[in-house]
Amino acid sequence: MALSQDLEFLDLSLPLYDNCPGIPDVEPPHLRLVSNAAASGWNLERLDTPLHWGTHMDSPYHQGLRPTMDEYPPERLHGRAVVVDCLGEAPGVVVGPERLEAIEPQLGPDAVVLLVGGWWRRRGWSREWVDLAPRLSVEGARRLAACGVRGVGVEGFSVGGRSPNNYEIHRELLERGIWIAEGLRLDTELLPPSRWRVLALPILVLHSSGAPARVVAIREAPETSRG
Repeated sequence: MALSQDLEFLDLSLPLYDNCPGIPDVEPPHLRLVSNAAASGWNLERLDTPLHWGTHMDSPYHQGLRPTMDEYPPERLHGRAVVVDCLGEAPGVVVGPERLEAIEPQLGPDAVVLLVGGWWRRRGWSREWVDLAPRLSVEGARRLAACGVRGVGVEGFSVGGRSPNNYEIHRELLERGIWIAEGLRLDTELLPPSRWRVLALPILVLHSSGAPARVVAIREAPETSRG
């Protein structure tokens, strides 16, 4: 897609803030002011956070594999959005191979698969958000890996949630070099026939297993909205 002025942008990221929800039983982020503009002329904040928090990305190094997050070249950090529509599904929906059959013709090396459920609206320190966001099954992850997709994005804190198979779900993707974006804002705007591309930019932390990221979707503006 050639860059032009006729582009639409959709932010798929959620804010990182003091004590924001994430991985259960792990110390959450802490944000504090270390310099105040009223006193010194400068505002300066300090953020202490795990790298796998808020809207963030996992690299294979999360499980001791390569590449690390910083080793991904920029050209592998974007792709064509392919949506699994989980809107209106019962809480705790698990996406397996049978749910992927309908979109399989769209899968390939430039595909970024998004599990869209509108679950980001429930974000909070609650069992509902932690345990019931749409997630992949092991078999679903294996099917995506076999199709050679570029990335996978989910709204929950983890692509496998708190499933006892979460490690294996990650492994199926990460050992193929497929990056994972978690803690996304995914909703109706992404549904077909809209044609979005996803751009996921993690902060450049050396030798990292993952990193907070700004994730956006981009598409050419519809003809009717152009001046």
